[in-house]
Amino acid sequence: MMVELTVAPGNTDAFERAFAVQAAAVRANEPGSRLYELFKSSTLTDSYTLIEIYDDQVALAAHRTSSHMAANRPLTALFLADRPLCTHSRSCHTPHDYVDSSRRTPE
Repeated sequence: MMVELTVAPGNTDAFERAFAVQAAAVRANEPGSRLYELFKSSTLTDSYTLIEIYDDQVALAAHRTSSHMAANRPLTALFLADRPLCTHSRSCHTPHDYVDSSRRTPE
């Protein structure tokens, strides 16, 4: 999954600090999370992309309902200028049992 985030001007440092706490909690508490990494755009001011990869739908559901996300999500949301834009994807080269059922049907 890719999440496009736009931070309110002047809030990037505070957002990055809050996000670092959130990311550390994900890495420490979610064995089904393979990647949870924030990237800052080198061309668009205040723009970030979060890339998330989970073992399967169960791991993604555990992430969404975890107590650490419930606690941390509001702390990062304070700094956003707009709602996050999420894109669900799957690898074209590696077989996975995870398929976002809202977008595709299993092959």
